[in-house]
This record gives sequence, C-alpha cells and structure tokens, in this order.
Amino acid sequence: MSKKLVAVIAAVGLAYTGASWYFGKSYEDNTYAIVQNANQDLRQFFGVEAPQIAIADYQRGIFSSTASYSINFEQAGSDESLHLHDQIQHGPIPGLLQGKPQFGLAHSSITLPKTDDYQELFAITQQQSPFQLDTLLSFNLNADSTLNVIAMNHTSAKGDKVDFAGAQLQLKSSNNLRDFTLSGEIQPLTIESQTDETQAFRLAKQSLKGHLSDFNGATQSSVFEYLLEGADIVQRDQSSVQLKQFSLKQSDAATDHLLSFDGQYQLHELLIDGQAIGQFTLGFKGKNFDQKIYRELLDLAKVGLQDSPEAQMAAQAKVGFLVLELLNKNPELHLTPISWRNAAGESTLSFNLTLAAPQGLDVLGDPQQAASEILQDVGLSLDLSLPMLDQAAATLMEAEDFAEFKQQLPLLIEQASAEGLIKQEAEQLKLALSFKQGITQLNGQTIAPEELALLFQLLGTQFSGHEIEYDESEWELEEEDYSEDEQDAEEYDSEEQEEYAPALEAEALEQE
Repeated sequence: MSKKLVAVIAAVGLAYTGASWYFGKSYEDNTYAIVQNANQDLRQFFGVEAPQIAIADYQRGIFSSTASYSINFEQAGSDESLHLHDQIQHGPIPGLLQGKPQFGLAHSSITLPKTDDYQELFAITQQQSPFQLDTLLSFNLNADSTLNVIAMNHTSAKGDKVDFAGAQLQLKSSNNLRDFTLSGEIQPLTIESQTDETQAFRLAKQSLKGHLSDFNGATQSSVFEYLLEGADIVQRDQSSVQLKQFSLKQSDAATDHLLSFDGQYQLHELLIDGQAIGQFTLGFKGKNFDQKIYRELLDLAKVGLQDSPEAQMAAQAKVGFLVLELLNKNPELHLTPISWRNAAGESTLSFNLTLAAPQGLDVLGDPQQAASEILQDVGLSLDLSLPMLDQAAATLMEAEDFAEFKQQLPLLIEQASAEGLIKQEAEQLKLALSFKQGITQLNGQTIAPEELALLFQLLGTQFSGHEIEYDESEWELEEEDYSEDEQDAEEYDSEEQEEYAPALEAEALEQE
C-alpha cells in the first residue's frame, strides 16, 4: 500500500473522528435543550402535576455516548419514577461501526435498564427490555423514531396468563420538534385469570395514525384516527360482552389557546351474551374552549384543606374570576348524532349547549337567574324506537322484571303523552326540549321550568312504581293519632295546673 493511500486513509479517519466527536458534542447539547423544552411543554400542557424528565447521567465518547434518563411523577403525588438507558451512536454516519450506516447527527436507542425495580417485568419478557425506541436525528434536527414492543407470553404460578403479540409505532417529528406524525399497529392481547371475576379479556389488533402541527404553539392543530378490530370480556359466570370494530376519528385546532374540536366514536356491533344489541355512533363538536384557563382551574382545584386558609380563600376568589373569563368566550358543545341502530329500528339523541357569562358573580346566588344568564342556548332532542326499547329490555332484564316492565310501559307512555312530555308517532317516541334566553319550550310549547321539573318528577315516580297517592284511611288514622296526642297534652296541662295551683295562689297573695 502506497504511503499516499495510507495518508489519505489516515486523514479520512482523523477527519471522521473529529466529525464524530463534534456531532457527539452537538447531540449532547441538543439533548439537554430538548429535555428542557419538553419539561416546559409538559408543564404547560398538564399543569403542576406534569411529569418531569431529568438526565441522570451522560457519558460522552468520541464515536458513541451513553445516557440515563428518569421520568419523575412527584408533582402528581407519586414517588415512582421511570428510568431509561440510551445508547447513542455519533454522526455523520451513525451505526457505521456496527454495519448499519445511516446519515445523520446521531442515532439513539432507548431501552429499559435491567435493574431490581423491573425484576418482575424482565421475568415476563425473558430478561429482554420490553421495548426499544430507535431514533435517527438528522442534521436539521428532524427525528425519525420507531418504537418496538416485544411479544410476551407468560403464565404465573397461579395459572394466570398474558399473551401479547407485540406492537410497532412510527413517529416522525420536524419543525424543531413542533410537528409530529404518528402511525402504527398494536397486535392482539389476551389476559386470562384463574381467580378474578373477569375470566378472560381479549383485545384484537389496534391501529392508529395522526398528525400534530405546532405543538403548544399559537396555531396548534391535530387529526387522529384509531381502530380496534374487536374486544371480548368473559366473566366467571360465562356472561360475556363482545365489541366489533370500534373506531374514533377526531380533529381539533387551537388559536391562542382557544380550542375547537370535531369527532366521532363508532361501534359497529355490540353483543351481550351472544345477542346482538346493535351499533352505536356518537358525534361531538365544540368550540371556544380556552385551554389556558381550563388548566389554571385544574391547578386551583388541587388547593385542599392542607393548605392555609389564606391560600384557600385566594384560590376560591380566583376560581370565580376564571369561570367568568371562561364563560366570556361563549363555549359551545354539540353531541350529534348519537344513534343506536339494529334490526328492530333506530333511535337518535342530540344535545347542544352554549354558555355565556353572567352579569357578575352575585348572580350565582340565585339559581334561576344564573341559569337564565349562563345557559344561553340548550337543546335536547330524542327519537326513541319502541321495538328497540322492548328488545333491549328483554335482553338485559330478568323475566319477572321484564313482565312488569311490559305491563307498566303503556301506562307510562299514556301518562307522559297526556302531560305533553312526549309525542308518540307510530312506534317512535319523540321529545324536543329547549331553553333559550330564559324561555323553556317542551315539544314546541312554552312551559315554566318549575312545571317541567314537576312533570319529570311525577313521571319518574310512576316509572319507579311508587305512585303518589293519598290513602284516606291512613289520613284518618293520622288525624285520630293527632287528636289523641292533642287530648293527652290537654289532660297533662290540666293536671299540672291542679298540682301547682295552691303555690301559685300563695305567690299571688304575697305579691299583693
């Protein structure tokens, strides 16, 4: 080998060594900055109870480094902490010495250290770290991470079993760790118990994906989708609940802490003891929710009796002003559609609520006035299928209770219809209730709130089987008892007067 070639190789090696040392130093500096920013974001997002990340140890070498992290939950009232180990390969080609070359600032591999704290967990995972988080940090500080959770199959001494097929999640971040993209799958999980009331619990495969932009920034937004293919719960008495195709889709956006969101839960099929109950949908939408004020209220809610009276009074006063400020944003919540559907028919429910700030805190002392000022717009609409109600009652009730239910239901519907609480159209029961600007309407008719409350109270009494009736014989008996008590009192007074009469007369003569 020529001297020139040796010199070139030596120069390249020396340059790579210097570059690796430099990138290792740069990665260490960035790690401390990332942890500091992460703690600030956690405090801003979760409040005073946010977990805190700490770098317990950092040993930097030329081509690689090791670090230890701890996640502490002391602020949440727990002395528990999670410890992590990080094996870092420096750039510009991390993994080169391991035969896995990549271009980037560094490659990080985080695992759970094998310590006495996690001895039981490592026994289940056959002495392997239950997870490994691999991250490639690019030169422009974008991160590409993969989380692998290993498969586990364990049987305890009592015969309890855990069977988990593992999971893999991908997380990509950019824009200085402000934008994130998540995707991945969680494989089936089965837990079987020999002693618990729940004999078996099974989750089928789960998948999720989402994107978050400008995390904790002025224009944060996100979209998220989740799918659970199925779940089974079997009790010791062999009763069971089965879910098929449960999904969630949600999006939200926040501008200057003012949050708006929109989403939908959907369950394709629910079975109880093998009988189909139907499919369910819950849609929800909201806007003008001030996240910053909400977090402040959560922090104030933690002020308890152990704090000084001054702190408690200050917290109570601040809560009142924060609530007014929150209501000044006119938050809205809409639940629509809420639907239940099966072979017997379809039932739907919708609800909307818009709040406003009252004239002042003094209004809160008068519930009726507070309701008229705070409840700017409230609406409830119900469309209930009688065949579905009958089918559900037959499935969930005992035979004796169901027979009584079938007997009482027509009477209850008749009374509720006569009172104007509901309307019956064919085999559907309908109810429309609204409260707006202090005016309450029930099925299109204006009604006083007190009258509405009384109607629902009477209806509930009838449904529970405790009718409000006055038995005349009992009333007469009470009158007789009262008369006897009154007569006894009069006899006692007359006897008392006879006993003390001579003494009273003597006292009167003495005064004269």
